[in-house]
Amino acid sequence: SYSLDNNIKNRKVVILGMGYVGITMGAVLAEVGYNVCGYDINEKLIEDLKNCKPHFYEEGLDRYLELTANKTFKFTDKRDEATGDIYIITVGTPLLKDERRPNIDHVKKALTSTGKVLKEGNLVILRSTVSIGCCREIAIPILEKESGLIAGEDFHLSFAPERTAEGIALKELATNSQIVGSLTKKSFELTSRFFNSFTPTVIEVPTLEAAELCKLIDNTFRDHLFAYSNNLAQLTEKLGLDLHDLINAVNFGYARNKVPKPSPGVGGPCLSKDPYILKEAYNKFNLDTSLIMNARKVNEEGPAHVCDKLKELLRSAGKRIEEAKISVIGVAFKGFPETSDLRDSTGVWFLEELAKHTSLSKVNAYDPVVEDEELSKLGVIACDLFGAFDGADAVVILNNHRSYIKWELGKLLSSMNKPSIFIDTWHNFNPMVIKKEKGIIYGGLGND
Repeated sequence: SYSLDNNIKNRKVVILGMGYVGITMGAVLAEVGYNVCGYDINEKLIEDLKNCKPHFYEEGLDRYLELTANKTFKFTDKRDEATGDIYIITVGTPLLKDERRPNIDHVKKALTSTGKVLKEGNLVILRSTVSIGCCREIAIPILEKESGLIAGEDFHLSFAPERTAEGIALKELATNSQIVGSLTKKSFELTSRFFNSFTPTVIEVPTLEAAELCKLIDNTFRDHLFAYSNNLAQLTEKLGLDLHDLINAVNFGYARNKVPKPSPGVGGPCLSKDPYILKEAYNKFNLDTSLIMNARKVNEEGPAHVCDKLKELLRSAGKRIEEAKISVIGVAFKGFPETSDLRDSTGVWFLEELAKHTSLSKVNAYDPVVEDEELSKLGVIACDLFGAFDGADAVVILNNHRSYIKWELGKLLSSMNKPSIFIDTWHNFNPMVIKKEKGIIYGGLGND
């Protein structure tokens, strides 16, 4: 029986997929002493990484790459150069928009190419978010067919879900507990040794399917939490109450409560996708999915609610949304921890709603992290902070980046075209302060 060296760091690691998950994991592995090969079919992405230029912002990543890129962390778009002892599959599984189910084509391609180079004793770790049963029903047959080897006897397989948050992924890779479900005890032993070399806690769950479900539990639970507050916000607005104050009251000194603050919806590449993947398992057994889908519906409707609020407030100021100069601030799917990720962002969804009422070609957009070039691709005018306020009829803040609290808000508001609308969907500023500004009509969530 084959086993990896006692010092598992002697083994070469190949990561398939140089997205957020693959690059951050590769950077951490390379820093702690592994020789890592990052593989991706995107030639430009690989060339940029060789030049220490990641395609997204992650605090501290540039330092990691400066230390490891082209040394212990090498990059290639040539599959025959990406061979090793431990294969980690981190490719994306985006939703098929019309069908609302995950597209696992990239996973299948990664498994196929891995199977072709798989050798006896190798360890394969699937990290992409997949439907329950994917490892056993899809991964194993592909790997066995392409390699001619038998899973659990000739090679090892585990599912270890990625559970880091964008913006603090490098820190969390070294501190978060890691859940692992494995095909065999030997597979778990090897996978556990691997993760224990850079993170302190590994939690074994009984099967591959159990680990697949754990990832879906994580994100669907959080989606429910946020939906609860976002739904409450609609009620408190009708009652004339401030939900933020009420949440502060019910959470204070009461350990059982961790009610989150409302937001303009919940997007991002995980929370907007994983409930639909979990729904597939419920459908398989003809179980009711209304709880999962109603929560998702609340969070998906958030941007439309904000757009309706904007339209109404502009009307109250004697202005029409079709003619107003509108600026959007904070387009990345979250501001804290900061990220430049626009995938399934509520900011992007809001722009899609806004486009139903006015031309995006005259909408200004500013984000403290997202590059102007990326904003321009959305069809808006990329601008700086002052440009977002100067002469604007309405400014809408859609995330909670920490830099906002450093603004000279009085000067910015004074440059707007009065009467003007200021919508702060994340309660970054005290509403009472904004409402005292002459000519400014305030809009928030759960506290109008």
